[in-house]
Amino acid sequence: MIEIPLNVNPEQQFSIEIDGAIYDCIVKLNSRTKQWSIGFDLNGEPVVKGVILVGGTNVVEQFPIPIKNMWVVDTDDDNNDPSVDNLGTVAKVFILEDEEVPTGA
Repeated sequence: MIEIPLNVNPEQQFSIEIDGAIYDCIVKLNSRTKQWSIGFDLNGEPVVKGVILVGGTNVVEQFPIPIKNMWVVDTDDDNNDPSVDNLGTVAKVFILEDEEVPTGA
């Protein structure tokens, strides 16, 4: 399991190693809708952009990308979406191994 190191800064950019590759991660807060989104670049090329962080679901399942099983978990209630002020504290983002994916997911 990998935890994406996030915080409530409305625009975040950092590098992270996932499955041996170094990705540039971009996280933004849409101030109008109050939704967080995440994107990844690899070697300067976009892998995926603007994925909305929705609680209790595999947010990258629908995309044909090398990053799999990325889940948003609210540590108080698994199905809550991240709020403006709890990303990285109560609402966390994890990349899980296949065997770590919740049953029935």
